[in-house]
This record gives sequence, C-alpha cells and structure tokens, in this order.
Amino acid sequence: MSKAYKNKACVYCLKRQSIDGDHVIARQFFLAEQRDKLPKVPACKDCNNEKSQLEHYLTTVLPFGGTHASSSTMLSTLVPNRLKRNLKLYNALIAGAVINPNRGRQKSSTIPFDGSSLTRLYELIARGLAWHHWRLLINEDYVVRAGFFINEGVPFFQRLLAMNATNRVFGNFGNGVFQYEGVQAIECPQLTVWRMSFYGVEVGGHSQGPQYRSSQAFCISASIHSTIIRDLPHLFWGQQ
Repeated sequence: MSKAYKNKACVYCLKRQSIDGDHVIARQFFLAEQRDKLPKVPACKDCNNEKSQLEHYLTTVLPFGGTHASSSTMLSTLVPNRLKRNLKLYNALIAGAVINPNRGRQKSSTIPFDGSSLTRLYELIARGLAWHHWRLLINEDYVVRAGFFINEGVPFFQRLLAMNATNRVFGNFGNGVFQYEGVQAIECPQLTVWRMSFYGVEVGGHSQGPQYRSSQAFCISASIHSTIIRDLPHLFWGQQ
C-alpha cells in the first residue's frame, strides 16, 4: 500500500478518507502489455467498490462494440474468462442479442448495453483525471455529468473545449484504447470539460436521437446552480 494515496480525501466523494490508490482507468481495460503508467488517485473503500462494479461490467461488454485493434484480442483472450465468472451477465447478453442480417454484406449482431454504467464511469474518471493532472478536488457545490450528444450538443461542447483555459491536457493509453482531452477554466478552476472514448465504441439508439451515434462522450464539472447543468438534459442523451 502506497503512503502517497493513503489517508487523503477520496477524490470521488470527498467525504471519506482514502484507503489506497485507485487506477483512474482500470488496468482490465487494457491488454497486459498496455498497463504501464496508468494514473492513480486516492480513493475510499466505498467509492472503490462502486467503481469496480462498473468496471467489471464494462471491461466485459465494451470490447464487443470496439473498433480498436485491441478489442478483438480482448474478445478472444480475456473476455471469455470474465464471462465464465459472471454467468448472470453471460445469460443476459445471450438472451438480449439481436442478429442484424442486412447490415452491409455480412450479418452483424447487437447486445444489450447499460449506457448509464458507462456515463457514470466517465463521471468518476473525470474526477480522477482532474486530481491526477491538477490536484483538483471537485467540491460539493459542483457536480460532474457525462453523456453522449444529441446533435444540438456538439457545437456547445466544442466551444467549451476551445475556450481560453488555465490548463489543457491530452491523454492516450493503450495506443488508443482510452483517449481523452480536458480543459480547466481560467476564472473558475472547478469548471472542467472533458472528451473521452473507450475502444472507439459507438453508442446510439436513444429515443431522443435514434439515428445518432457517437464514439465520444463529453463530461463537465460545473456549479449545481449553473445554467449549464440546467440545460444538459437538452444537450445529452444518456443524461441522468
């Protein structure tokens, strides 16, 4: 256990002390040779457990929809063992799978996917990256929200990402398995904006934009009383 991450404020909840360091992007998202130098942050036991449950689900399911080269390798090597250890998830995926015979020249299939798990993980990752890069704890007067666009959200978040910023960061782990960009506002350090993606996975099919698909999620930390947070349900689908 590293003293660098013990007995500090948990970056995810700020309410409890950390017990150890948590990998902001879980090692299990990557092949063994891609797991070096992943960022770590202080985390409490409860938040670590919540995040681990999300990761156990998503590290199994996301490779099915990945366009990144590592996805197929993970599907043939790591995912089968994960499904053997989680028969409930395996049975749910089999029961909900749909064959699409007319997509191009080849048959394809889709599997049921809980998009809220992915947006929740992105929210936790945004908190972790803010601490990793800037030692920023997003305080209780601010909330973090993540989602995927309906069309109106695209220019809005592009403008936010292009704003004059105190800090701007880019990250790429696993040669593109997980990629992100983040900015921190000049006048309000607690205002941060992020763009993130896993495996190039495209998410779509929501009732607000059934034809719209996106491989990039956007995430923002802003005052709970701000107009930005108020307007997010009109810009995101997948927004809680």
